Amino acid sequence: MSYRDACEKPLLVHGNPGPSDSNERPTVLACGNLDEAKNAFMQQHADNYGYQGWIEQHWHHELGARLGPGQHYLDYTGAGQYTTSMIQAVMQELTSSAFGNPHSRNPSSSRSTQEVSKARAQVLQHFNADPDEYYVVFTKGATEGLKMVGEFFPWHSGQHTGGSCCSRPLNNNHKCKESSSSTGTRSSYIYTQANHKSVLGIGAYAKQAGASLYCLNREQMHDWLAAPKEALPQTAAAEAPCCRQHGNGNFSSSHSHGGSQNSNSSSTSTCHLVAYPAKDNYEGQLYPLEWIEQVHTKSDSSNHYFVVLDAAAHAATHNLDLSQIKPDFVPLSFYKLFGYPSGLGALIVRREAARHLNKVYFGGGSVDYCTAEDVWHVLSAPPAGLEDGTLGYLNISALKHGFALLNCLGGMQAIDAHVNSLRVWTYQQLLQLKHSNGRPLLKLFGRHQDGSTQQSGIFQFQVLTPEGERLPGALVEAAATAAGLHIRTGCNCNPGVCLPNLGIRPEEERARAAAGHQGPVLVVMRPRQSTAGEANSRRSTTPGRKSMPGGALTAASADIASAGGSLLTRQHSWGSKQPVLPAAGSLTRPIAMSAVTKAAAAVGTTIPAVPATAVMEAAAAAVEHKAPAASKHLVPVKLPLGSVRASLGALSTFEDCYNLVRFLVTSFKDFVVYERDLEAGVKMIDVVNDGARVVKMRATVSSAGALEQNAQLPAVTSAGDVALSSNKAACVSKLPAC
Repeated sequence: MSYRDACEKPLLVHGNPGPSDSNERPTVLACGNLDEAKNAFMQQHADNYGYQGWIEQHWHHELGARLGPGQHYLDYTGAGQYTTSMIQAVMQELTSSAFGNPHSRNPSSSRSTQEVSKARAQVLQHFNADPDEYYVVFTKGATEGLKMVGEFFPWHSGQHTGGSCCSRPLNNNHKCKESSSSTGTRSSYIYTQANHKSVLGIGAYAKQAGASLYCLNREQMHDWLAAPKEALPQTAAAEAPCCRQHGNGNFSSSHSHGGSQNSNSSSTSTCHLVAYPAKDNYEGQLYPLEWIEQVHTKSDSSNHYFVVLDAAAHAATHNLDLSQIKPDFVPLSFYKLFGYPSGLGALIVRREAARHLNKVYFGGGSVDYCTAEDVWHVLSAPPAGLEDGTLGYLNISALKHGFALLNCLGGMQAIDAHVNSLRVWTYQQLLQLKHSNGRPLLKLFGRHQDGSTQQSGIFQFQVLTPEGERLPGALVEAAATAAGLHIRTGCNCNPGVCLPNLGIRPEEERARAAAGHQGPVLVVMRPRQSTAGEANSRRSTTPGRKSMPGGALTAASADIASAGGSLLTRQHSWGSKQPVLPAAGSLTRPIAMSAVTKAAAAVGTTIPAVPATAVMEAAAAAVEHKAPAASKHLVPVKLPLGSVRASLGALSTFEDCYNLVRFLVTSFKDFVVYERDLEAGVKMIDVVNDGARVVKMRATVSSAGALEQNAQLPAVTSAGDVALSSNKAACVSKLPAC
């Protein structure tokens, strides 16, 4: 079936929620039953929801039949969903045509070459990018595109040799006479705290090259952009032990290849890189696109600023017009947009920025001339010069069918409107979810209250007990899976926002890594201003006992609970303040792990390489009874790990959102937690609601204190096991303040 057919012919009507959607225990939601709720929703959002009836007519055939009865997909930020018609069109093309290696010139290869050229043009057209201003470089995904930026960027340590004496021509064999100068401005990598790990990974290249790192929250970035252009962000800079030659200029003026000439600025000015997401993949916040121009205005004759705009999450639900904004590097993955093909992405590169990149490695297809002696070579002009090896031409040929799907739905404006209509309704429902005692059922993160200009269709939350304590995300995920909901838990590869939301401090996360801990609950050792009796009473546990609802999950509940207050809470405060932890006033600076170890040793207590909960409690007791007064009252604080993400996309339905709300109410309103100890550091946890078990899980309780700067990280052995090694352990460098 073609997309023309799919757009014009009515298929099966989507509306039958499936067998597992019936309530075993009837529960009336505030919005009514499914039919009542949907009728009310359509009265408000009919103009924006469903692509003028397409969802109702085609959803079951295009996606629902493959998901199965009663299944609801709510992980569109993790991956988009392809449609049946799209795959049928791809298969029809593959079974009716032959494709060859585009590096050859035979007929089948020529077809591949034409498909690659058409796909580049279509990507530029989708983002309204001028082909005279931008290249499309095909990659394996957004992560590879970001890695390329970090690897090729002309970082400058401020103590270079030979960096500005000349421009290096394309063949990369011209020898610069080394300069004795050791002066110069250090490059900076400036990035928001809310960033995917793949963006943070660019910082590894920057540190290796001797550049400075600046990690900024949203308001700090805003303040820096408003400051005079010569001002650097007011955060600590990370030092690096080595540097990389500046200004290689692989795409230089030696040959003129349509925009590949090297500008003189790369050899006379210092390059800086600023990176932030258009849409945060964890909380779903939207970041100002006008920052791009503000960053560029900081460039002058001595400093050149470039922008990486991470569009991997944004491009799936929002329009990105590169005729209106001018980022230098835009990484994306196509499976995020329309589900297929996976393993294919693009780095959209501004031609002016490409001239500054220093590409070292070369592979098949990226060089025009090459000899074996001294690996002499001349790189091809971009984009081919930035693409090593044979492109995934079969996947690239499938892109036109994905873009056809987006056009069939009405384009990105229609997708944005559809997703936002569901976001508005879902947010209103989640905001009303409360336990019988009036306390909120959820802690919801993000900026939903600020509307669609600030927030996308991502709901990141933690489930709260009736006492306001937090349930580990893994328990919610297990219950959701049983209920047919496809969600995601954890930190979603965004530690800069996730860890503060969970109440975990950077030094505690490093300590957890050093001990190789995993599991749904983290125990950290923190001093608390209380009597020893109070601390002991908080630590007391009895195997097989019934705990207070959720109380077993947070031993120091008064310290970390966030009972009451508004449902919508941003755990981190924007501005110059540090991220706010729950009940921060009752906590002081975490005691280093070494202090716990020394205090335990004073009374003969031994802490193993991977301390369990019981050992940590013994260490805390040792500190209270034997350590100096400054270290007294060290208590274990249990932090449930992982929050829950439900994210909307182009093929989301009202039924998906309704069943998310229904699941949360039927599973977690007034729920009770039971736990029993199985062995040291291992518990069996049961979540029970109205006499029925919601979920049961064997949980490992990880324990970690706070690491000092030079503590060892676990090394991975040849067998893949994590073990501490004095020979191969990496040094934990102090991160810049966020």
